[in-house]
Amino acid sequence: MKKIFNDLSRRFQFLFPESLVEAGFLFALLFGVIGPIPRYLGFLIALMGSVSRKSELASFFKSLPLFVKISLSFLLIWGAMITAFKADSFFSWGKGWSLVIEFAFWVLLAAFVLRSSRAFERWRYFMALLVCVMGGLTLWSLIIKGNMNGLFSVHTFSAMITIPLFSLTMLSAFDEEGYWRGNVLHLVAPFFLIVLFFIGLSSGALVSNMVAIIVLLALFRPSRKKLALFFTTLVLAAACLSVVLLLSGHWPSVKERIQGEIAQLTALDDPDVLTSKRSQIWEAAFFCARRHPAGIGWDQFEKTVKYYIGEKQLVQERCFSSIHNEYLTLLVEGGIPSLGAYLLFLWGCFSILHSLTRRKERLKSALLGSAFAGIMVFALVATIFDERRILAIYFWTIFGAILSQHESVKKPGREVLL
Repeated sequence: MKKIFNDLSRRFQFLFPESLVEAGFLFALLFGVIGPIPRYLGFLIALMGSVSRKSELASFFKSLPLFVKISLSFLLIWGAMITAFKADSFFSWGKGWSLVIEFAFWVLLAAFVLRSSRAFERWRYFMALLVCVMGGLTLWSLIIKGNMNGLFSVHTFSAMITIPLFSLTMLSAFDEEGYWRGNVLHLVAPFFLIVLFFIGLSSGALVSNMVAIIVLLALFRPSRKKLALFFTTLVLAAACLSVVLLLSGHWPSVKERIQGEIAQLTALDDPDVLTSKRSQIWEAAFFCARRHPAGIGWDQFEKTVKYYIGEKQLVQERCFSSIHNEYLTLLVEGGIPSLGAYLLFLWGCFSILHSLTRRKERLKSALLGSAFAGIMVFALVATIFDERRILAIYFWTIFGAILSQHESVKKPGREVLL
């Protein structure tokens, strides 16, 4: 019995975080889907752990690439000033500026934690586990209650969260190293990823994941055998889900949603249908940007745009709280300076991915490159900052993981897993 226990301990020893900082990081990711309170508890745990690692943190900040220091500093400083100028109360200013603070904090925390190859692999493992839990609860909710929302308040969230988690889950079909080899988790996780994707299907998630698949295959260039395994995994997972839905009697509702999203994507002659009426709010956003090139302040769009709706009849009766475009949000709320800083940050991420490709680190370049590509496409029809309450940290973690692979940031040591 003792021998079995020792064998299990050695087998699963890698699941234990190396530090309190990493524990807080993983806690926020694992339980952040529940709501903001568990996420902030994870932040607090990470901050408590950082107290005893001041010298390591100082070295980390010093090693950050210049583009990170410039872009994040500019986003934070300009965001604070323009929001203070436009906000009508201290609470409104703090709520708006906290969007940028949380973005910078989480990206840097992810980069700090994922410098270690063991922590990087552990993150992959826990995210596959999270996919299984979320997918299982979503499927259970649909079969038992007929509710497609699962853990989320909006059903499309389950499809949206697959965008940053897609590569982390599916790339295991090509991974023959580390703790993934022979692990049942990498056989189960793709099924639940498909569950999340189809039950919460949205056109944005559909296009983004299609782009991610193309980039993943282009960067990894798998053998025919692995390519066949990859697509067989996808087909089998979709087939299993279809059988489950048919037996449960909920296939017609899922099929109707799939047909609706396909009809939206093919409505090229009707911008309102193609963009789910986003074209109306984008018109309003451009109007605001022309009037306020320096920005209207973070989280100030809904309050500001209503003054222009009557004047230009930019949107119909309802008003939108979100611009539904990441780049337009930066331009409108943060102004031209913030958009420029954000684009500099993205360019720096792209340059790191390019260096990974040159170094022939196929797994990491394919994993992070495909996730990054999917996020960039999704940002055209959604504002990740506005999804801070639940989803944003999963997208921002990809940015942090990319930064962690910069040569000046990456933690020295023997590469064990990838």
